[in-house]
Amino acid sequence: VPTTKNGKATPVAWGLDLSDWQVGQYTPIQSTGNIYEQTTEIASKQLDKLWEGLQSIYNVEIGSGHKTLHDLWLNFIGDLVDGDCLRPSQARQIDRVVTQQVLEVSRLAATFIRRCLTLPGIKRITIDMVGGNHDRTSSKAGNAGLGEYDFVDTYAWLIGHWLEEMFVNEPRITIKVWDTFYGYREFGGLRHAFEHGASFRGTAGSYGGIPWYPISNAAQQYIKMLGGVDIVHMGHFHQPAILPLSQRGWVIMNGALPVSSQFIQSSFKGLREPMQWLTEYNL
Repeated sequence: VPTTKNGKATPVAWGLDLSDWQVGQYTPIQSTGNIYEQTTEIASKQLDKLWEGLQSIYNVEIGSGHKTLHDLWLNFIGDLVDGDCLRPSQARQIDRVVTQQVLEVSRLAATFIRRCLTLPGIKRITIDMVGGNHDRTSSKAGNAGLGEYDFVDTYAWLIGHWLEEMFVNEPRITIKVWDTFYGYREFGGLRHAFEHGASFRGTAGSYGGIPWYPISNAAQQYIKMLGGVDIVHMGHFHQPAILPLSQRGWVIMNGALPVSSQFIQSSFKGLREPMQWLTEYNL
């Protein structure tokens, strides 16, 4: 267990990537050969388990007294809702329309944030919010696969500002709702860039439905665009992975709550365990 040379507890910061909850997705078990199912109720239970897992890690890593945790970053990077108009068949593959999905996501996200506030020693929770392709308000995709009219033409933008209103009187919380398709932040002594991932082109260099080469190439461009980046975070592909970025950096690809969907199963024959990335930074 790491401690400082003088025997004091090591200060650390945690970052949690949150994306691809796809709340509202309805995948009946009989449509997948009795392999899996997904509903809004299941998504809610998955978030309960995510919180229980975070608590358990906290108790082991921080509760032992060898580390101290004051700063938590909740990085919401898109597709918290499933939407209802991305393709004609989607209307049959949801258990509630998108307006109801938005209300449910707002409740689930607010509950998760309030739970994080109960972690002993937490002094600051930094929250970022960017949109994803499932968040857009129209079936017609605009730039970066997001809203038809603007980057803010997404339900993620709306959810983010509702969260601002909910926590306006909580001094430990800072929320940034991005008006762009990506965001950037210094956290844990490193420079981060993040986006949903719908802007990545998957026509070449893909394997298993994941455009690995375009992802690596585009992540490199963030270094040039922002004058230096240590970690690039993204969701969208439902494939958890960590890839090298330049000499010392990393690309973190987040997982998802649904195991799969009828679209993913029929197109890519893909199944993954539900997952969201937690990263730790020594200060």
